Amino acid sequence: MSTHRVTRALITIGIIAVLAWSIDQAVKAWVRATIPMYGAIYPVPFAARFFRLTHLTNTGVAFGMFQGSEMVNLLVFAVLLVSIVLYARHLPWQRPLVQVAAGLQLGGALGNLVDRLRLGYVTDYLDFFVRWGDRVFHYPPFNLADSFIVVGVGLLLVALWREEKPPT
Repeated sequence: MSTHRVTRALITIGIIAVLAWSIDQAVKAWVRATIPMYGAIYPVPFAARFFRLTHLTNTGVAFGMFQGSEMVNLLVFAVLLVSIVLYARHLPWQRPLVQVAAGLQLGGALGNLVDRLRLGYVTDYLDFFVRWGDRVFHYPPFNLADSFIVVGVGLLLVALWREEKPPT
């Protein structure tokens, strides 16, 4: 890939990452300023039976696993970072879908990393649940940064799958 294309790909990834990071940080700041800790609001009336915004903190990794276990969190982060760096040279960076995927993943990761470094925890607020009789089952609360990472991984898988398809 030419230097010009590499530069353009890196700029695209950077712009998407900054946008994702900015949106994530703005929403988290709004949640911290608007919703009391452990409080909840139901912003979408028709979805109140299964969705709310809840102000929570998370000192663990994905879905609140390993709460308060800084060594495990650092180990998980280090393994992910090394894996990304080692695999990055094998990606088809010229593909726009790969650039979008990388930008979303980078922006999401930066959003949660900034929270951990600045606050010591990540702010979670997207809370989905199902009521079954008297019981309520919750999906682990998450935030937009988590969503950006998951969507980015999904887009990367689609891009790689499309790359692997034999020509017809």
